[in-house]
Amino acid sequence: MERDEEREAEEKSSWWQMPNQRKRSSERSLCPQYVLEEARRRIENGESKRKVASSYGMKESTLRYRLKTKEAATKLGRYDATLSPEIEQEFCNYLEDLDNMFQGMTPKNLRIAAYEFVVKNNIPHRFNAEKKMAGKHWLRGFLSRHPDLSLRRPTSTSIARAMGFNKPQCERFYKNLAELMDKYKFPPTSIYNMDETGLSTVQSSKGHIKKRKARC
Repeated sequence: MERDEEREAEEKSSWWQMPNQRKRSSERSLCPQYVLEEARRRIENGESKRKVASSYGMKESTLRYRLKTKEAATKLGRYDATLSPEIEQEFCNYLEDLDNMFQGMTPKNLRIAAYEFVVKNNIPHRFNAEKKMAGKHWLRGFLSRHPDLSLRRPTSTSIARAMGFNKPQCERFYKNLAELMDKYKFPPTSIYNMDETGLSTVQSSKGHIKKRKARC
């Protein structure tokens, strides 16, 4: 029964994958900067351009041109990404930290957090200033760029069931606790009980963004 509920939640949570998956009309300019930098280092270390180009699945002439122009690629599409890959990775790390604390972030809260971040840091954006949040298109793109994240709905449960916990969650909780105690060296007397967690205690709940390997 639980597997059926999880499967249904996964299907409902795949809304960002269904529409708006535009197929590229061109496959040009798909060579990222880090590939060129790595190729340049290999050539400087003595490897032939033909061998390096072949290892990346491109022609030698294409590699020569890219190295000569010193550009990774001409952008495809109309828009630049609002957040840099480094900043998006910080968001991913933050979402993972919340998930480890059983406090998964909802899609709406993530969109609000993204808007507040760009405004506070004066980053140019096209987010909705009236609603004060990033759009669903941004969220869809963010999740597609980070396939290790997924939108999952916690399995509905009763208060008694939540109090009973389960073995995977219990092992995960104490593993996190042991790591924190080793890191910060705090005594057991500094551990306090917090009632609010990301574990659902009602029959309906909002989806949370989690690492795909994590169970709700």
